[in-house]
Amino acid sequence: MTVGLIDYRAGNLASVAKAFRYLGAEPRVLSSPAEVANAGALVIPGVGHFAATAALADDWRLAIRARIEGGTAVLGICLGMQWLYEGSDEATHLTGLGWFEGRAEFGPRALGARSILASPLGRYVNENLNHFVKHREKFRPFAASVTAERAGEFFEFHESSRFLASVGRVKPAHRKTFESNLLPDRLADAAEPAAEPTRRYKRRGARVSAIPADRS
Repeated sequence: MTVGLIDYRAGNLASVAKAFRYLGAEPRVLSSPAEVANAGALVIPGVGHFAATAALADDWRLAIRARIEGGTAVLGICLGMQWLYEGSDEATHLTGLGWFEGRAEFGPRALGARSILASPLGRYVNENLNHFVKHREKFRPFAASVTAERAGEFFEFHESSRFLASVGRVKPAHRKTFESNLLPDRLADAAEPAAEPTRRYKRRGARVSAIPADRS
């Protein structure tokens, strides 16, 4: 298979090409949008600041989006993966391709745009996420996330915790709801999303809120 490497002067193309040759593929550097149509698969590499993606102008966007919509496999590496989202906190004046909803965030354990969202009501949600998604020990916990305006309804804590830097005690009325997320002594990682959560977060939260708390 011919793998097209998008060249917008921000990626370590030599290393990426070497990796694909090792895997038996034929890497080909694509220097113009017109070449995108001939590749069997696409790779968007990239290192550095999100501002570098400004080089991926409308002609690149149209060509890459057309291949994605047509079912072509596309791999984003580092900066290239960020560009597949709507944008980045690193350069807010620029937009990404918007194939994935949300933006790239920066900071310690940033929460909101790149988080795995799952209902806390399932009895085995932790085990399933750890085994099938994270591929780690089944006992590792996940944060219970609520919007900032409702945090006090569920948790006893006094400071914002966007980056999972603290824990809060779950109030008695909601301990059954957060049963799968509880740490010892009825504590939980209490994480608030950004001040303006993504649409995906809002939709997921609305669906979870509609599920009876005693459902497992």
